[in-house]
Amino acid sequence: MRFPVRQLMENARVDGVDIPTGVTYEQMRDFVERDAYKIQIPRESNIQLELGILKDIIKLLYNRKWSLFTPDNPDSHFVSCDHPVVLS
Repeated sequence: MRFPVRQLMENARVDGVDIPTGVTYEQMRDFVERDAYKIQIPRESNIQLELGILKDIIKLLYNRKWSLFTPDNPDSHFVSCDHPVVLS
């Protein structure tokens, strides 16, 4: 299957990607194959994405009905999981 390269490049230009006119598919392929680019994603972008789903994550965790148990004696050991068993 062959992609409509001209249409893909035009769509990229419409989306704001700076592709100079007159650049051929072969030139773009060579550019990619030489790794002549660097993709940088600002840390703030990830933080924004994470904060955007925080409410959903909190609801999911709340609906699990988890409990936190801590032993009175700090030297004792306590183990639990989603399928608790008795350890003796």
